[in-house]
Amino acid sequence: MLYILERVDKDDAETFTTLCRLSVQLEGDYSPVIIWKRFSAYKQFGINFDKLVNLGALGLIEMSLDPLSSEYALKYEKDPTKVIYYGKEHEFSGKKAIYIGNVIYTKSREALCQSLDVEEIEGFWEKYCLPFWEENM
Repeated sequence: MLYILERVDKDDAETFTTLCRLSVQLEGDYSPVIIWKRFSAYKQFGINFDKLVNLGALGLIEMSLDPLSSEYALKYEKDPTKVIYYGKEHEFSGKKAIYIGNVIYTKSREALCQSLDVEEIEGFWEKYCLPFWEENM
């Protein structure tokens, strides 16, 4: 594992790696798709509130996990643009931002996510990402 993850405990490193597996790409930027409204479902992936708080304290992510908080959005220049998840694509047009949920990487840690070799989570794109965008776009 990379040096930065060697300095954190094993559980935090595993949580960050899982978060990378839950990330989409837009114009070269990566972001996890963690949706407050469906947060309890992320337990099946090993993600819970305490683990995200730890990643936030380590400076790996920023989060807003509050039912009243607004969601983070990725802005894009190219219209139409595509969001990519392990070769699966969804095109957006006519908007300048795409909502991705309630967690984002800090800028320096986004590069770390890009450098990790992780595999997709089967069904995540179809069960979480696409329905979220259909409801919110």
